[in-house]
Amino acid sequence: MRSFKAILIILGVLFYNNSFSQRWKLTRYEVFSSLGIGLSQNDIVGVSEYTIDNFFGLEEAFALRNMGYTGFVGMRYRVTERISARLSIDGGLMKGADPKSRNSIRKYKTLFIEPSVHFEYSILKESVVASRYSIMDYRGGVRSNAKKNAIMVYFFGGIGTTLFKPSVNEAIRSGSNYEFIESFSKVLIIPAGIGVKQPLTSRSSMGVEVGGRYTLFAAADFIDGFKPSASKSNDLYGFVNVFWSFKLKTARNGLPILFNKSGF
Repeated sequence: MRSFKAILIILGVLFYNNSFSQRWKLTRYEVFSSLGIGLSQNDIVGVSEYTIDNFFGLEEAFALRNMGYTGFVGMRYRVTERISARLSIDGGLMKGADPKSRNSIRKYKTLFIEPSVHFEYSILKESVVASRYSIMDYRGGVRSNAKKNAIMVYFFGGIGTTLFKPSVNEAIRSGSNYEFIESFSKVLIIPAGIGVKQPLTSRSSMGVEVGGRYTLFAAADFIDGFKPSASKSNDLYGFVNVFWSFKLKTARNGLPILFNKSGF
């Protein structure tokens, strides 16, 4: 009798593991939103002297006065258990003031919106963490609460564009050592970064994402609205965002079910 029970348990585990390995396909689509801060590195660390009183220039690079407000919304599609593609629309306000830099007259604000496509690689399979393990809740098995609190980590990279509208002060407009723009402009960007994700339920998660943006082409040195004559590099900026995500069930036709009254 014990042997028969053991066989049933083994068959149950094998059947569950096979169905569980395919369960992620039922929730290929995921929607998300976030709020965070922007860290712009736009001609900031041009300090007069790299001395200890300004932490050798790092104070200007990471000062609170140079942090803006950001957020994003979007949708993710899981291609495999580890690889995902996502469409993201970021937006917000960049700002800066550099009293200790060579550009001490600079005070700017830039509104921006950033559509982009990202590709993500998950170090740990998300489906391993965000599902129930009830069949394993036997003596010596893997308890469900042992897996519930695991953290997922992923890397991302992609391509996109930033549409921005800067506003500079009168000192910049009248300065002979600066080129400036205040019109709507756009640049190509290469986003890259890392994310950490914690499942809350089988369908919802929270996490933190840290990413930078490398800018390309003609207007890439004008995201803050101006370009010092000595500037030889494009503007850079990045985000730290706290996000919330929710998985959508997938219909038989492969498309997401946006409105689902039944539970998961």
